[in-house]
Amino acid sequence: MDTILFVALHGIALQYPFLQGIVVVCARLAIVAYPVFFLRLPAWRHAALQSLIALVIAYAINIFIAIFWYRERPYADIPAEPLFGTSYLYDSFPSDHSAAAMALAASIFFHSSRTRGILALALALSIGLARVMAGVHYVSDVLAGFGIGLIAASVSAYVLRNKI
Repeated sequence: MDTILFVALHGIALQYPFLQGIVVVCARLAIVAYPVFFLRLPAWRHAALQSLIALVIAYAINIFIAIFWYRERPYADIPAEPLFGTSYLYDSFPSDHSAAAMALAASIFFHSSRTRGILALALALSIGLARVMAGVHYVSDVLAGFGIGLIAASVSAYVLRNKI
């Protein structure tokens, strides 16, 4: 199922060249848009601190999982050309970009208006989708990253709320 979804989503990007630039920007650079969500947020320092803690937790979980579970990138297993150069040295599971995007989005969601939170979550989902369409992750890599990011944001919120 993972391969079928990957081939379908990556195929869409390959079939429509006008999408390729959007996919590449979203897959590689969209994560830098998250600081905009902190602008004019009353508790921005607390939200930023929670986001930073969530990022550290998410990355630590990803490193721990990668020690025990190595998965090749899709283009190493399937004859598919990624839309941008990336290294064979880095494993595919779980997606670091997706974990970071969801950790940031969930942290913003916890501290802001519903509209701002939904926009942050939509950005995270678009980053994950773009990573698959760009040919550098399977869908399960992205979904695992999203789960890890959500767990990391929840743990960081709990830690800060209870001052552990």
